[in-house]
Amino acid sequence: MLRRDLGATSGAPTVSVAGQLSQRTAEINANLAMLRERVVTDSRDSDSETVEAVRDLDRSVAQLTTLVEAIHGPV
Repeated sequence: MLRRDLGATSGAPTVSVAGQLSQRTAEINANLAMLRERVVTDSRDSDSETVEAVRDLDRSVAQLTTLVEAIHGPV
């Protein structure tokens, strides 16, 4: 159902759009992992607001990943 709605909304083949979305989400997750490593894990140079912002971003990306997996399958 999500794929059908996505295809109807985008006007593009659903598999193509879902695949692109999945690929972009994987790239975002990879970049976020590097950011998390630098800011949260090695927090001696990071202020608490920045660390919390990265954690908030991490939670949001996790929600996005869940949505993309529902549309396309595992990222």
